[in-house]
Amino acid sequence: MKKIMVGCLGIFVGIAFSVCAMEKITQDQQAKLNKAFIEAVKKNEVEEVKQLLDNGVDVDLHDQYSGQTALIIAAQKGYVASVKMLLDKGANAGLKCGLGDTALIIAVRCG
Repeated sequence: MKKIMVGCLGIFVGIAFSVCAMEKITQDQQAKLNKAFIEAVKKNEVEEVKQLLDNGVDVDLHDQYSGQTALIIAAQKGYVASVKMLLDKGANAGLKCGLGDTALIIAVRCG
């Protein structure tokens, strides 16, 4: 009985270390995906943005430098197709930038 418990404990410890290692890789990969997502939005690469969202990037991700969401960036630049696609993918139109403006307010202001 003790051998079985010790064996099980060893398996659980091994799994725990494997999960931690996988989580580290996942965080690194996620950071790269997030950066690629914001860059694709800034360049109006609609298909690339769609593909990154399908790979698990958060549609409401904030740019780490400006604090703006992808929807706000697309609205500010007048990228109508990107705005539509982001909204279709569930982007929260109520999120605000650092100045307190939503994507709609920015779109109206920027034309």
